[in-house]
Amino acid sequence: MFYAFDVSFSRRKRSVISDINLELRTGELTVVIGPNGAGKSTLLKLLTGDLKPTSGKVWFDGHSLQEWSVRDLANRRAVLSQSTNLVFPFTVHEVISLALPEAIYAEDKLAVIQDILNMFDLNGFEHRLFQELSGGEQQRVHLARVVCQLKCGEVNKPKLLFLDEPVSSLDIKHQINVLTTVRNLLSPHLGAFVILHDLNLAAAFADRIIIIHEGCIVANDTMANALKSDTLSEVFGIGMRVMRSGTKRRVVYN
Repeated sequence: MFYAFDVSFSRRKRSVISDINLELRTGELTVVIGPNGAGKSTLLKLLTGDLKPTSGKVWFDGHSLQEWSVRDLANRRAVLSQSTNLVFPFTVHEVISLALPEAIYAEDKLAVIQDILNMFDLNGFEHRLFQELSGGEQQRVHLARVVCQLKCGEVNKPKLLFLDEPVSSLDIKHQINVLTTVRNLLSPHLGAFVILHDLNLAAAFADRIIIIHEGCIVANDTMANALKSDTLSEVFGIGMRVMRSGTKRRVVYN
């Protein structure tokens, strides 16, 4: 459904991403992990069309990413970047409204926004100014916006949600709530590609884990097969052990 074939990317003659091949599937939560500077965010930008590969191709639903119009692509994939700056004094309601189609009826608009607010524990925030929120609250508002974008897009067509460190500013309660919500959104028509730094959150929520190191994929498999003590220790340069308890895994540091 979503494929990268031999994708590479260089910046000022320095290789950042090398010969990436992967498939993203609807119904799955794919988590990307790796050390700082490994190329995780660059890979996300290549998959979403924000960057053009130096070589290789990215395909979505049978078409090269370059063949999609901006409007059509926005209906089928939504992106949460690491940081999004807003300079205008928008309310939370107005920020989420940016994701809604222009033709939506006023009653439907209110219902959709209220549903999204409840989903991300933002009930009662709609009239608050975005700039007056904490960093974690702002992050949840932007996540609500991108989820709203896909919920209001084309029905029964494959869609992908791309999230770059969506829980980096959140307390543990909201980290769990956000990732649980993303998992609950998955369907035969919706998949998610999420960059995380917390390996235990990755182990708890991922269907598939991609490990990136120095611009290359060193593991791309189910959580049980990808999280290996030796692999993690080599990639992150610190001793790690993966503890198993039934089907659950927990990463501990030596």
